[in-house]
Amino acid sequence: MEREKLSNLINEINKVARLKCIYNKIEEMNEKYDEFVEDFYFIEWLRLATDVGTSLEEVTNTSVLFEELLEELEIAILNAQDKLCNKSTRLLMYNKRDLGKIIRNIEDYSDKYIVDVILDFAENNYNEIDAEFFVLELKKILQGGYGDDKTRV
Repeated sequence: MEREKLSNLINEINKVARLKCIYNKIEEMNEKYDEFVEDFYFIEWLRLATDVGTSLEEVTNTSVLFEELLEELEIAILNAQDKLCNKSTRLLMYNKRDLGKIIRNIEDYSDKYIVDVILDFAENNYNEIDAEFFVLELKKILQGGYGDDKTRV
């Protein structure tokens, strides 16, 4: 079936979604850790005794580790988005006619526009999806759904 040809594309969209979710969780942990660091510095400033046994240097090192992890995740997201762009382009290059069997009037749109729509979808998607959902969303966007502000070429 034609939907099976979308599996590589769906895998990449899901990879981007998973990386973005991980990024958001780490970012949230980092923000909470920043609050902890502020509290830790406040405790040190008051010279209160702590039983934690954590040194100021360890607290700072962990904060740096969070920042490095976020940078690595940003790079991974960009790489996954690039891979998604390449797979989208290849899919359209070799299978646009087959896609026309499941997405009516797809031939009316330029390949660049469709790739941009797929990339926008991936950018705004934070959930793992399957081929059925993706096809429905792509149909909706291309046929006047929430992507209505895009110019058809």
